[in-house]
Amino acid sequence: MFKSKKKKVSEECWNLDYELCKWLNEHLKVYLEEASKVVDLEFYHFKYRGKEYTQMEIIKRLIDITDFMLEDIDYFSEGIELTKAKNEMYDLLKMVHWHLWW
Repeated sequence: MFKSKKKKVSEECWNLDYELCKWLNEHLKVYLEEASKVVDLEFYHFKYRGKEYTQMEIIKRLIDITDFMLEDIDYFSEGIELTKAKNEMYDLLKMVHWHLWW
């Protein structure tokens, strides 16, 4: 069992940038659905670019960003729009990181 898991991880590492984005996207969607049954995702507020957002709003924005990044046909080109999306993704993730539990 351990050997097959290690092989899967190894196969994902050749494009870890894409796999990380995909993992985050999938897990945030499940987290949003499941955590909202248990905790108030509108309790925490964060300031970003002069506006205030709830944890739920940030999670939804992270999902939108990662959806965009995963749908981009030319993902590996690191164009201006992808770079902006990546930077925003990490900025938002840094803010909610310690609050992603239930």
